[in-house]
Amino acid sequence: MRKWTGVIPVVASFALSAAVFARLPATARPVLSPILPLAFPPGEPMPRSFIALLLPTLGLAVWILLTTLSKVRTGRPPLPSWWLNEETGAASVQRFEPTYGTISFGVTALIAIMHAGLLAGVLHSPGWIFQVLTAAVGFGMIAIGNVMPRTKPNWIVGLRTKRTLGDPVVWLRTHRLLGALMILAGSIVVITSIVAPRYALVIAVGLLIISFPISHFAGARADKHLETQGPSEA
Repeated sequence: MRKWTGVIPVVASFALSAAVFARLPATARPVLSPILPLAFPPGEPMPRSFIALLLPTLGLAVWILLTTLSKVRTGRPPLPSWWLNEETGAASVQRFEPTYGTISFGVTALIAIMHAGLLAGVLHSPGWIFQVLTAAVGFGMIAIGNVMPRTKPNWIVGLRTKRTLGDPVVWLRTHRLLGALMILAGSIVVITSIVAPRYALVIAVGLLIISFPISHFAGARADKHLETQGPSEA
């Protein structure tokens, strides 16, 4: 995908808000019970303009931020030089630009799904809509996990540590594992959205939180193991 494709979910979010704006009550409290297992105390009612524009505006801001950051070539203090330099800046992003576009699309699509869920809650939509939305989150995780191994060491997306950014082999090994774990996590979320949709988002967040440290430490450990073994003798 190209970088500009990330704005498509943003446009869709604004279009959805425009389509249902007349049906939204003047003020409303978002209903989260269909997609969260815990009951939250009701908050203050929000005006419908706020409900209609909050997440689409956030999605637009995120897309602009991702697009802008991808053009930064070198860093300056207080950013450490190992994090942002000529090898991890814009030149690196250009080497996997289609993948970067896919990830950008995935991030803004996730915000668009959250927006659709917010509107569905306000409009008291049937439960199957929330199941579709949570399943879409799972498929999004699968899609991003599928392209994660195609990323290159860069300062914006992925597991950006001094070790992964300094060694392309460690980066590749780490993100292959991360991609596999994200695909597994997304599959579990899709299944959960069918059998227990209220737990799907909690499981999605939990599995992602677990996947990042596992990928990082496993990738670094494998690299140290290879260093310890040294070159094989003929």
